[in-house]
Amino acid sequence: MDNNLAKVLQGMSLEDDKSIIIPEDDDYCAIKRGSQSILGRLLNPECQNMGRMLRTMPKIWKVYNRARGMALTRERFQFVFDLETDLQMVLDQGFWTFDDWGLAMERWVENPPPNYLQTAAIWIRLHYLPANYLTLKTIDTVADGVGHVKVIEFDPDKPLLNDYVRVLVVLDLNQPLRDKKSLTLPGGRVEYVEVRYERVRKKCFHCMRLSHEKPRCPVFQGERNKGKGLMGHKSQLQAQVTRQHHTDLAEKIMPLLAPSFPPGFEPHSSVIVPEVFEQMRLYMNCSDPDERSIREAKMKKTLNELSQDPVAQRSCLRLEAAPKIVTVPSPVKGRVFDFSKVQEKQSTDVAESSSRSSANQSSRPERDRAITPSRRILFGETDITADKDMRNASDRHPQQNITVPTANNLVGVREGTQVEAGVFVIGSGDNIGDRSNKSRNSYRSRSTWSRKNQNNRNKSASRHESDIHEREDGNGKRKADEDGEVSSKMSRKHSGLMVHQKPSNPQ
Repeated sequence: MDNNLAKVLQGMSLEDDKSIIIPEDDDYCAIKRGSQSILGRLLNPECQNMGRMLRTMPKIWKVYNRARGMALTRERFQFVFDLETDLQMVLDQGFWTFDDWGLAMERWVENPPPNYLQTAAIWIRLHYLPANYLTLKTIDTVADGVGHVKVIEFDPDKPLLNDYVRVLVVLDLNQPLRDKKSLTLPGGRVEYVEVRYERVRKKCFHCMRLSHEKPRCPVFQGERNKGKGLMGHKSQLQAQVTRQHHTDLAEKIMPLLAPSFPPGFEPHSSVIVPEVFEQMRLYMNCSDPDERSIREAKMKKTLNELSQDPVAQRSCLRLEAAPKIVTVPSPVKGRVFDFSKVQEKQSTDVAESSSRSSANQSSRPERDRAITPSRRILFGETDITADKDMRNASDRHPQQNITVPTANNLVGVREGTQVEAGVFVIGSGDNIGDRSNKSRNSYRSRSTWSRKNQNNRNKSASRHESDIHEREDGNGKRKADEDGEVSSKMSRKHSGLMVHQKPSNPQ
């Protein structure tokens, strides 16, 4: 039996398993639902709760029942919206976070590109730009080193009221989010520009990435453990190419277009995208040597011109649109968070608390010897050891009224009671010790009004009505020529006599 089962298991393969066929029917397809949805992924799934995020984000967006979330995988999710305006509102707000970590979200597409959910549009602030180079081209060049520039809020003809320039960039979420960028100015002088990211909360403060915390950083663990495998992962992370303006495009690209160069080697996408490089290779593929030399000269000239123009370099080689210049700054700005100082503050607080505790322990005998009269403390003994010192102090300063602590005038201790060890009592003597519960209650302000009983109010109202009926009956029995009683209100409003008509007797 076992031998037959083993032979059957050995003969099984994936080809024997038949694939499940999905019919081409609208009931099986969710493309219509996905046209009004947003796909996203958690950047740090270990620190973010998927279920709680799906319940909380519609409340934060204030769409409530008009959006519903679905968990696709451990880190991927989908939000389906009933209204197109709600979907656009969420995308226009920019970068979103949950549990202090980011969410990568994009609109649903039927055939997603390779970098789908790998980028995010984030507003950045550039601080400490050199005054002599505060121009649109300098701002565009600096911001391009961070990400793909979409919008620049700057007008050189208007005053700059803030100490920064806001730029909307599309960041690669797999790249580090560095806080500073170095600028090499003409003449060799180096300046540093500070970069701050709006609506971005936590990140790894070692490798500056958004996908993990510092204790789980592979670079940080590799430096601590000195392991070979972790060190190899560290070199792989550091070898990634950052975005920058290339001034030597001809030297980088022309060798790759040579006919003797083997295929399969392409420049990085930060230099040129694959589809553009493929078109350049087809253009240079020529069997005639004279024609090829002419094409090489034209290609080299074009690359040298692109090396001098950053905007043309991005639009022609990377297929990125030119940035939009906004002269009126937006009134809505995202907050800038800095969690790196929190950890430093916690470490300093621990150091201060330890130093204070050691100082308190070293100065405790001195406090035992010098106990003030307003603070009487028993340090593990039934009697107070500072009686003699306090009496000597009263002898040296007779003009000052110093109370000598004894077992009888301790606060909260009555005569004839035994004081236990390890108890401390705080007070100022007779003024506090002689207070009773009655004196404490006397300080409470009494209410200025009191609610009457509802039954008594009903009784008084019924009596008032009966008095009014009796008074009216008495007035009706009077003669018409006699002066009747006039009510106080009517007498104030009308001067003169008031005639009351005698009611007719029933027949």
